[in-house]
Amino acid sequence: LKWAGGKRWLVPLVGRGVHARLVETGGRYLEPFLGGGALALWLGAPRAHLGDIERPLVDAYSAIAADPDGVTRELEDLVRRGVDPASYRRVRAWRPRLPARPDRS
Repeated sequence: LKWAGGKRWLVPLVGRGVHARLVETGGRYLEPFLGGGALALWLGAPRAHLGDIERPLVDAYSAIAADPDGVTRELEDLVRRGVDPASYRRVRAWRPRLPARPDRS
């Protein structure tokens, strides 16, 4: 579905139908243009295949799907380090070597 802007508004209209069809067919959710991932996040489909030309976006979704608590801890850690403009610029300049750090718990 090509549409400029977020698709969150669409989830209440099509989400249940897409979910029912996936359950009925044992199908797999394919999303070639993840964007904000509203439907994919709502579905929480474990057999989802997500794509986008923005690799960091897909990596972020994958990290959230695999370890939401770990992502939450990492974000809380960033907030503790500071939310001032200098901290933002420092984090923005990071160039991670890996898509996400493994769970540190």
